[in-house]
Amino acid sequence: MSEGQVILISGGTTYMEVAKMIPKKLPLTVFTPSLHVAMEFLEHPVVEMIFLGGKLLHDAKFAVGGMVVNSLS
Repeated sequence: MSEGQVILISGGTTYMEVAKMIPKKLPLTVFTPSLHVAMEFLEHPVVEMIFLGGKLLHDAKFAVGGMVVNSLS
């Protein structure tokens, strides 16, 4: 990854580990439907975090549904 990139990170344990590996001082724009991934990036002061909302699944802490897809269009 390089400075200024826009990335989409889904949910799950693998994507969470990828999120943890991204340097905290790397300026990025991150889109995610995952509450856990969004919370991880709140610790990155130079990341613009965009949470893709929708119906939030209680167990997975992940937004699903048409609202998620529409917000990407």
